[in-house]
Amino acid sequence: MTYELWDLRSRNMIDWFEEQDIALEAVQAYLDADEAGQVALIVWDASGAIVMSPTGPALVEWANRLTTTS
Repeated sequence: MTYELWDLRSRNMIDWFEEQDIALEAVQAYLDADEAGQVALIVWDASGAIVMSPTGPALVEWANRLTTTS
């Protein structure tokens, strides 16, 4: 899996990650700043297909699900 964090206003990629834990840390910084609606996390599988692209409440749910299962 590959994780890309995007700024929705500028439509620029902020960063990309190969590890879910590191992507979660980056996302959590935006959630802590109450900016979940300003970023999107695009998750790609090994074949290059988009698995999911949560933003806003869906991004919060994704982070919470990973935090509670870790």
